[in-house]
Amino acid sequence: MKRFAVLFLILVSNAIAEPLSVEKAVQKALESHPDAKIAQFNIERSESETRVSGADLLPQVNLNASYYPHKTFVMPQNGVFSTRESDALHTDLSAKYLLWDGGASSAKHHASKINEEMFSYKKEESAEELAEQVKQLYYTIDFLKNRVRSAKASVRFYDEQLKRAHAMYRAGLKTEADESRFAASKYAAEEALHTLESDIRKKEHFLALLMGAKDKAEIVEGSLETRFDSVPETIEFDALRAQLAVRNPKLGALSRGIESAKLGIDAAEGARYGTIDAVAQYAWDRSLSRYDSSFVGLVGSIPLYDGRKKESQLQKARADHALSEQEYARSRDLLEQLLFDAVQDMNRSGHLLQTQSAIFESAQKTLKLMQGRYAQGLAGYVDVLEAQSLYEQSQSGIDEAKLLKVLAWERIEKLLNRGSARHE
Repeated sequence: MKRFAVLFLILVSNAIAEPLSVEKAVQKALESHPDAKIAQFNIERSESETRVSGADLLPQVNLNASYYPHKTFVMPQNGVFSTRESDALHTDLSAKYLLWDGGASSAKHHASKINEEMFSYKKEESAEELAEQVKQLYYTIDFLKNRVRSAKASVRFYDEQLKRAHAMYRAGLKTEADESRFAASKYAAEEALHTLESDIRKKEHFLALLMGAKDKAEIVEGSLETRFDSVPETIEFDALRAQLAVRNPKLGALSRGIESAKLGIDAAEGARYGTIDAVAQYAWDRSLSRYDSSFVGLVGSIPLYDGRKKESQLQKARADHALSEQEYARSRDLLEQLLFDAVQDMNRSGHLLQTQSAIFESAQKTLKLMQGRYAQGLAGYVDVLEAQSLYEQSQSGIDEAKLLKVLAWERIEKLLNRGSARHE
């Protein structure tokens, strides 16, 4: 029995420690993050508002009743008023149907439907924003873990050089400055390593918060390299710019906002002309006597004076429409610039990677040569440190170029809403 319990615990531990793919991380964030839930609640609220506005276009039927245990009735008789006391009961079934209001109610209902689409686009925008944030953290963590491995190698390098310098100093072949300088470089490398590890912990904690997890999630190491291999080498900006207005969910939401604001103007204009309603009622009363009554007819209402309320509402609607158009233009320009920047970063990363790879190859050879010359007394510690620094910078440059390309591509994917089924 003990063996089965131990085996079970091992299996559970392995399941918990199983690395989480970037797709799973995004899925968890979309399922649990408040932004995703807020977007869904906004859609549900807009659907309710559409039903409310649609109800104004349907007949309104009410059943009313009132009962008074004690009521005084005044009755004229032979020029003299007399009173009688009695209880009173009244019931009626009334109906009202809007025939015409200048199109105000119809415009409001149509605007509500447009708002449903707007919030649907906002949900897509929220999902794309959240997905990009998760991917940025995920790939940055993998990048930092690569840098940690390199930093550990640097600490080992400086430690080996320190030991060699110490031995050569004791043998009278090197000065105390060699030993001190390599020691300082080792301390600096250790501090850089601790900084990287701290950055990883911060980002792992943030990623866990985005996913709604209590503990940090282990990523699949090597994901950055895998994603880098799947990204196109280069891409043309003009080919993507044409898709921006069609695919971007933020612009989609803003364009629906313009349509809704235009319908707001129509509603405000229609409200100035009044209403015509069809009305009907059947009533039954019991007090001093019993009787029923009914009527069917039309009721019209024309606003004569309301303190310029409707005029102000129309001005506000026109201002809202103008603001929505300017917000669209501003956002379009900003998103186009973000897309341009991402394309430039992505295309630049290829040249950067090629350059850093060439530098890395040369720095590797130089470092090996300088180490040999230093051991022979033909080079000083400065030569070794410069060669190592160039080696570390080029190694970091290669990783940074890959990260730059991947993050730029994820930004492009977000701006063009590539994950949405709307455009598939």
